[in-house]
Amino acid sequence: MRTAKFNVPVEVLTDFLDAVSDKELNSTVVSKTEDVYHIEVDFDKEESSSIDELEEELSTFIENIDEEESEEEDED
Repeated sequence: MRTAKFNVPVEVLTDFLDAVSDKELNSTVVSKTEDVYHIEVDFDKEESSSIDELEEELSTFIENIDEEESEEEDED
């Protein structure tokens, strides 16, 4: 069993955990700061592509947060 570690911003936690669940992987919250959850996802070698997909999805979630914040700043 292998473990991948993710730093997940609070704003996308639900989306990230939904993605983990969709891939039928197990996750554990290791720790939490004010803004970020530190999550470990267990996987077998043959599930490596699912971890790659999770990394991409998390990047997309974070980019969307950044875009939304930029749009809000532009409105001000």
